[in-house]
Amino acid sequence: SREETRRLLALRINILAKGHSGIRTETIERMIAAFNADCISVVPSQGTVGASGDLAPLSHLALGLMGEGPMWDPETGEIGEASEILARHGLTPILLEAKEGLAMINGTQMMSSITAHSVTRARQLALAADIACALSVEALKGTPRHFEACIHAVRPH
Repeated sequence: SREETRRLLALRINILAKGHSGIRTETIERMIAAFNADCISVVPSQGTVGASGDLAPLSHLALGLMGEGPMWDPETGEIGEASEILARHGLTPILLEAKEGLAMINGTQMMSSITAHSVTRARQLALAADIACALSVEALKGTPRHFEACIHAVRPH
């Protein structure tokens, strides 16, 4: 989805900005400009195994930033040609130089973005479950004594 790809781009910018990947500052600045303009490459939802590198999704991410392939249009939300969308927003496609191709596609940010989102959703779900439980206890005129630690220590599973 567009939101997942936006998270992916943010993590990719973050890791490349650390300066250990053989990528030029200009390339990172163009990635940041695309992110800020909400010009997001289309990355297929299938095609990665999440092992030792997310080559397929990171390749699709880089493709749009290079002005090739599909990209979401920030104005309409529709998918269009990346070169046209970048040009309409005054952005210059990335032109890769030595070592930058590998730097753009070598990493595990796809799995990291999915994991971070999953953890956030799990925390929200746990909070909702706690609230539902508390409301149920209140509605049933329950007692908090059932939640005392000594009761649960008997069966520590």
